[in-house]
Amino acid sequence: MSHTKYSRGFMKVGKYEGNIYPVHRLFLHMFNLSHHIHWNRVVCSELTARFLHEVIKYDQLFYFEDWFGMNPDNLHDIFRISPEFDII
Repeated sequence: MSHTKYSRGFMKVGKYEGNIYPVHRLFLHMFNLSHHIHWNRVVCSELTARFLHEVIKYDQLFYFEDWFGMNPDNLHDIFRISPEFDII
């Protein structure tokens, strides 16, 4: 990953730095409602998806375009199925 791509991704997730972890949103993930109800508070899997969306969208890869509501299981499926990601 180049420094430019990393900087572009971090600029988008950096605004969440220092926020308190929204534990209440984990319950929304259990019922698959977190995509619709988020109050601009994100959990770690959504931060990862937001970062990756900014990093790879200029390569015409849009796996993480709907990053609100993304949970670790969704990320795992994308990493496992997609040929663009290597699991080491």
